[in-house]
Amino acid sequence: MVGSVIRGRANGESGVERVVFNDDERMWETRRETMFKELKQRIRDIRQGPDGLIYLLTEEVDGAVLKLEPAG
Repeated sequence: MVGSVIRGRANGESGVERVVFNDDERMWETRRETMFKELKQRIRDIRQGPDGLIYLLTEEVDGAVLKLEPAG
């Protein structure tokens, strides 16, 4: 996953890009999906925590650290 900071600057959209690569050693991108556009905040950083969950850092005046948890 990568934050789409540049997209956020261009047109007010931001989000997280989920990028899937093939198994080849050259790592060709095979699919891309934009997620969390509804947050309407620039995603500055994405990390996996020691608990295995994903954390997003937003870059806004009212920015936040968001924890992604599996549904269910």
